[in-house]
Amino acid sequence: GTGPGGWGEMTASGDFCLRHSAKSVDPAVGRVFPGVLAAAEGRVYYASADGEVAAFDAATGQAAWTFATPGFVARLRVHGGRVWIAAPRLGLFGLNAKTGAVEWKEEVGDAASWTPFLMDGKLAWWSSEGGFVPAE
Repeated sequence: GTGPGGWGEMTASGDFCLRHSAKSVDPAVGRVFPGVLAAAEGRVYYASADGEVAAFDAATGQAAWTFATPGFVARLRVHGGRVWIAAPRLGLFGLNAKTGAVEWKEEVGDAASWTPFLMDGKLAWWSSEGGFVPAE
């Protein structure tokens, strides 16, 4: 199947893959990349295996914005009008959900070990190595 909005597909293993990557897709092949997916307020947000974070219109699949990182973004959460990501070698980010502009950033050692979560309705980051950073 093509999944919601016709812009992705379910793999044989049951994972959803989005057909998008500004850096790596060969249009002739239509290659798909696994990644992290979230949806909120009529948009779908996706972090691909090649390090790109993108926002799409949920109904049409049209890309609204992209944000490049140097590697796989394993953490993604949408909250408070922002898309929260942990970007390898760059840090923790709060991107404007409508525009993709950086509104919040925290430099940390290994961003891959950090996870966004809600605490009393506010976003914070926790590291599997014992770190804690409030974001709101």
